Amino acid sequence: MVRLQRFVSAASHWAHSMQIRPATLKDIDLVVAMDHCYTTDSVWQLNVSDLPTERVAQLRISPLPRAIKMNFPLASDAIRRVVHRCDYLWVATEGTGISAYLGMMLMPGQNAGWVGCACVTPSVRRIGLARQLMGMAMNQARSLRLNCIMADLQTKNVPAARFCEAMGFKYSGYADNYYATQDIALFYSYRVR
Repeated sequence: MVRLQRFVSAASHWAHSMQIRPATLKDIDLVVAMDHCYTTDSVWQLNVSDLPTERVAQLRISPLPRAIKMNFPLASDAIRRVVHRCDYLWVATEGTGISAYLGMMLMPGQNAGWVGCACVTPSVRRIGLARQLMGMAMNQARSLRLNCIMADLQTKNVPAARFCEAMGFKYSGYADNYYATQDIALFYSYRVR
């Protein structure tokens, strides 16, 4: 119990000493260099029935035999390209380091925002940084009067899917072979109110 209290106290202190701000060009190298890996103990499995008069896609969470560490589906150069395409990029900083970021691109034809990239450094996950960054994106979307915010996730990124759902996002579709890794992408959307 004492260890947990110390951890919670340290995490709370860390969260309070963080500053969330718009990114600058100087931040790009730090963002790209972050550890984008994540750990998961389950995976979304997709079963598709493609009949002449009906198409059915069913998702089911399947537990893995043990937790595994997964790489982000984009390489550093691809992350850099995505970050440069973002219309809005927010970073959580402490001192000179970046602990988290989230980037959103505008999709004017759809009157939507797209969360193209996001990451929280493993050592400071689960203290609310992602929630604060997503809150920035949601507030920006409201001020721009966007209809929705979209995000894509690997089927193995169950932690991010749970986070999106906790933030009010709904599953809205999938695409096979979406990433360079040929993994399936799950799409989530948030209705801006």
